[in-house]
Amino acid sequence: MKLNFFRLAMGAIIAATMTACGGGADSLKPETTTVKGKLGSCFTVVDREYKLKKDGSSSHITIELERTDAALPFVYKAGNVCYYGGNNEKDGVGMGLELLDKDGDIIYKTELTSYWEHANRLENNESVVELMKLEPGDTGSVEFELPTDDIKGAISFRVNTVFEAAKEAEERTSFYGYASSSDDNDVVEVVADDDDDNSSTRSSSSTDWDSVLDSYDRYVTKYIAVAKKLQNGDMSVMSEYTELMSEAQTLGDKLQNASDDMTPAQMARYSKIMAKMASAM
Repeated sequence: MKLNFFRLAMGAIIAATMTACGGGADSLKPETTTVKGKLGSCFTVVDREYKLKKDGSSSHITIELERTDAALPFVYKAGNVCYYGGNNEKDGVGMGLELLDKDGDIIYKTELTSYWEHANRLENNESVVELMKLEPGDTGSVEFELPTDDIKGAISFRVNTVFEAAKEAEERTSFYGYASSSDDNDVVEVVADDDDDNSSTRSSSSTDWDSVLDSYDRYVTKYIAVAKKLQNGDMSVMSEYTELMSEAQTLGDKLQNASDDMTPAQMARYSKIMAKMASAM
């Protein structure tokens, strides 16, 4: 299966290797007060400057949102709502940021899902769920922890949202059977099982994924070596960043060419690689 959260994991590793300190704005303004996505009509961004609190490799920003009088796309009931990706049996809500430079180009975008820890860069997933309780005219806030190096050059931001009804989530059969949201992060697709019994196609699929996993394993091994150097204060690691980026591009190309099926053995190997990466972070 072609896993969007595979790319997500790659992005997390790349972000972790970027440690060069630099300038950047001390505050950001909303590029628009309009909120994107499935919950967009239900909230607006309070129009003011938002301070970036920098702490080494991380920067924190707290965004204030106001509830509009538009109805939520679901009936809120305590215990029946969770952050998107957290529980298939509950309605899922999610929120993220798009950071833009002076030309209006997106230079950094958080994920909306919570499939992987801290992927959405939220300090607290429940803060988004709490927003669903607001009455029209009330305000609430969410805090994001962003990688300082990745947001250099950002001067403004947009807020994005996602919603998935529990009945949609139930259509997905397992943790590894998900198709993540679309490029706009507001449409959830469900991957259907392929009943094609063509043996040559399946053989090609297996070979594709073996190659992807080989590359991914090498990538994680290299990342761990870089991370250890950083922990020891060795800043020469930045010279190895270009190699990591090249490796990531190769991995991305192989992922794009891989077909949609992964064997149980390959899935087990993928999980093992991810565990190795997680233990080093």
